Amino acid sequence: MRAAGRLAAGRDPYDLCQTMGCLEPTGPQYVTPLPLAWLLQPVVGVDNHVLAAAAVILLNASLVIFLFCVLRALRVDDWQLGALLVLVAIAFEPTIANIVEGQINLVLLALSGVWLLAWIGGRWWGGAALGVAVALKLIQAPVGLLVLWARRWSMLAAALVAGLGLWLLAAPQYLFEYLFKVVPTIGAGTGFFENHSPGGTVARLLAPDTFFGYARGTPL
Repeated sequence: MRAAGRLAAGRDPYDLCQTMGCLEPTGPQYVTPLPLAWLLQPVVGVDNHVLAAAAVILLNASLVIFLFCVLRALRVDDWQLGALLVLVAIAFEPTIANIVEGQINLVLLALSGVWLLAWIGGRWWGGAALGVAVALKLIQAPVGLLVLWARRWSMLAAALVAGLGLWLLAAPQYLFEYLFKVVPTIGAGTGFFENHSPGGTVARLLAPDTFFGYARGTPL
């Protein structure tokens, strides 16, 4: 919310990266693409309790959307198998952690579910979900390579229009700072135990000292 507040005031949301470094994912620095902070501007100043409740509702709704899309895409007709998959998703520790910490990852999960449903059905509109997801967090970007490899041109076009459009709409004056200053820094990766991303897993495998934050980056 700090970054959203700074954007609303016409200030640089990445200021702490300049003064403290981008200690993603546990520091106070904002290291996410601009659209997230830009979209949160309308709720700047709203009571924290209301925001927390709204975030919990949104994240749980995102999980429901993901499960619905995945079960439908995979044509899971057996209710017992469906119930098992739902229970596994709910009990998965990173799922709980993301709800507790108010992370955006479950929103990305919902968008991924929408993309998968469209992919299975051969529909182009899944590209829009993919583009929005990448615009919110770059970790989704490798999925675009699959779309390119499969020559799903309409889906790829939808992803580019949605993603680039959102980036150009959301405080574009700070876009170059994000791409050329923030991204290279966080691209070094961290294996800190709170980082549940694939990059965090790779970092922990290659550099175990990163698990407790004693070291940063990966020896690639």
